[in-house]
Amino acid sequence: MNGSESSQSSGSLSGIAADLAEPIAVQVPAGGWLPCPCCGHQVFSELWSDEICDVCFWQESPFQLRYPWAQVGPNGGLSLIEAQTNYQEFGAVEERHRRHVRPPAGDEPVDPGWRPVDPSRDPFEQDVSSDPPPGDLATLYWWRPDYWRRHEKPGVC
Repeated sequence: MNGSESSQSSGSLSGIAADLAEPIAVQVPAGGWLPCPCCGHQVFSELWSDEICDVCFWQESPFQLRYPWAQVGPNGGLSLIEAQTNYQEFGAVEERHRRHVRPPAGDEPVDPGWRPVDPSRDPFEQDVSSDPPPGDLATLYWWRPDYWRRHEKPGVC
């Protein structure tokens, strides 16, 4: 082998394995990562993007963020409240999805102040409303101080 040749032959298993071991550079979104409402880890690049959380397997859904009791949407009839309970118990939104999840990476912290939905504390709408959602969807995060309904009285979901 001369000095210009690589010690890894192109297409060899060792070369492929080395390529796979290299970290993939991911561009951090301008506003930073957004939290998954199920597990709280900052993993989503934007709201309304249908991303799936690698930590718990929740599919991002602003509808279910607004109505955490709703059993409709991209999460297979599972409400956000049920998914949070399952994540605490199984480490995934459903036990059958445990094989799809991984532990959070070091750069995927839990969003400051995140906590599961608490119907006795959090003032969610009781019925699906025809009112438009807030202009800034990040204000749907119930644990944050700028939650759009923070001045309302809590109900029971």
